[in-house]
Amino acid sequence: MQLSSTDANSGSDAWLENLTMDASREITKRHADRWFKRMNWKLGSLSDTQAVAVRDLRAFLLVAREEIFGPGDYDERKGKLDQWTYSLNQAFMGRAHSDAAAAIAETANRFAVPRSFFYETLSAIESNLFRERLVNGNDLLRLAYRQNAMFLLGAAKVADLYEVENRDYFLCLGIGTGLLDLIVDWAHWEKTDWLPIPLDWYGDIRGSAALYQSDWRKPLKLSVRARRTMLPSLLRRMATLGIETLAQATPTAAVQASGFGQDLTQWTEQALDQLHDIFNTPEKWL
Repeated sequence: MQLSSTDANSGSDAWLENLTMDASREITKRHADRWFKRMNWKLGSLSDTQAVAVRDLRAFLLVAREEIFGPGDYDERKGKLDQWTYSLNQAFMGRAHSDAAAAIAETANRFAVPRSFFYETLSAIESNLFRERLVNGNDLLRLAYRQNAMFLLGAAKVADLYEVENRDYFLCLGIGTGLLDLIVDWAHWEKTDWLPIPLDWYGDIRGSAALYQSDWRKPLKLSVRARRTMLPSLLRRMATLGIETLAQATPTAAVQASGFGQDLTQWTEQALDQLHDIFNTPEKWL
């Protein structure tokens, strides 16, 4: 379709803003769809507008992480994290420096998604970048919370389900499926030389200097033998924790009656199927 000079100079730049936003949403859609496919989740029961918003929210972590963990050394990646935080701040104020941030901020503003959700999500990337050592299972649950529960609470806001009585459900669903996401995304963690495994889960090798090293910039490396003999049991433990957490995710009557309820039920069932498969055959998930 061609735009005439009259259309383009009609005293408004709305057409250009719409074109830019369409390009921004292509970025968020591509990243979100890749994640939904990996999780074997579908978006079918939300309105088109809500589905677009949910994709924007899901893409936030993925786009930011991809940019931050692109080529470069630690200092360059730290600089990219600072840039992303600044870009998000500017986007919330209508001065986006990033295409993806523009789409994400528009969705956050339209549906009044708390901005704290996004900064909490960025803290998960900080843990990854700084190679923070997780001490126990509670630290692992907190990582899953930042990775996925923040997204699901934002989705609850989009679906008009962000009432107090519904939040425990979305938190349990987010943390349980977040544990699955950590496993499904295992290649990312190994590529960044940081594994989301609590120190007190390492068993016999827990005293290794590699685990308690003072230089937090130094990557955590496991031997081939440790990876083969230890990781399957650790993935089983993560899967068990995910299954136990999802068992506490009881949807309220309001959630069940909502248009989002069908998707959420499918996501829970798919997550449980995959977590049981991880428990039974952990080797194929590595």
